[in-house]
Amino acid sequence: GFDIADKAIIQSKLDGSIIKNWKVTNTNFSRCDLNAVRVESCVFTNVDFSAVDILSSIFSNCQFINCNFDEAHISDCDFINSHFRKSTMTNCRFLKSIIKNSLLLETNLVSSTMLLNKYYSTSFSNMTLGKCTFDYHIMRDCMFGSVKLNTGCLAYFYGCTANQLK
Repeated sequence: GFDIADKAIIQSKLDGSIIKNWKVTNTNFSRCDLNAVRVESCVFTNVDFSAVDILSSIFSNCQFINCNFDEAHISDCDFINSHFRKSTMTNCRFLKSIIKNSLLLETNLVSSTMLLNKYYSTSFSNMTLGKCTFDYHIMRDCMFGSVKLNTGCLAYFYGCTANQLK
């Protein structure tokens, strides 16, 4: 493993990196390029990912705890067994990605655009999906607990049953 704490890695190109077993705390990755990266079994706590570009990347067994993704652009990525806890994604663009066996807990999506994602066995808990654009998703075996939904987005959830919206 590799531990990083209290660092500023601002506006760096990390394209094509393979990152495994990192523990990152209180670190600033703002404005970095993380394109075509593979990130496995990492824990990010209090990390600033604001205005990052993350394209065509794979994240597996990762945890994002109290992280900032404000104004980030995330597209064509896979998040497998990954957890977002108490993180913010204000004005984030999260597009055309696959989120599988994952968790979004108390994650702030205010003013974000979440479009054309595929969610498989993913749980959403203690959050609001009403002050963002959250449309045109495929949902399979997803659960919603204490989630406030904008009724406009309900029409655009494909594969979600009434029992999953409790």
